[in-house]
Amino acid sequence: KEIFKTFISLIILLIISALFYSAWIINKGGFSSQYLEKFINDRFKTEKFYTSIKNPKINFDKEKMRIIVDGKDFNIFSIEDKKISNFKNLKVYINFIPLITERKLVTNKIEMFEGKVDLPSIFPDPLIINSIDLEGNLNPKDEEIIIDSFSTSIKEDLYEGSVKLNIKEF
Repeated sequence: KEIFKTFISLIILLIISALFYSAWIINKGGFSSQYLEKFINDRFKTEKFYTSIKNPKINFDKEKMRIIVDGKDFNIFSIEDKKISNFKNLKVYINFIPLITERKLVTNKIEMFEGKVDLPSIFPDPLIINSIDLEGNLNPKDEEIIIDSFSTSIKEDLYEGSVKLNIKEF
């Protein structure tokens, strides 16, 4: 009987500690971890590409109820280890409510700053990019990605628009 009471007390203490820790993180604004870097890099690995990001930090936007993953030195490599693109900063905005209620990552905004894209088969010279802002349904697991608004600043030029991408046909 005493062991059961002790076990229940420990579980209750663990739950209360987790709630206080979560509240502290939300109020303080964010946290980072060495495991977060590994998780993000593993999450975006495919048969053709893999990513590398340094010092990712998770911040909470209480007003819009979303999580912001902010990382430095974001790179995309081909499986042959050829660097396809690199950006000084990447921010990914994830809706908090679907993450809790449906256990689904719903990304609605991505920002990339100060980068270069090197795809010789498409662009003869590497593209120097000041920023890329994408907003919309940006979940690669869906059959269709809907970008309600994008803007890209390449050198002195600004490109804006919207697009619907069918992942299977893309």
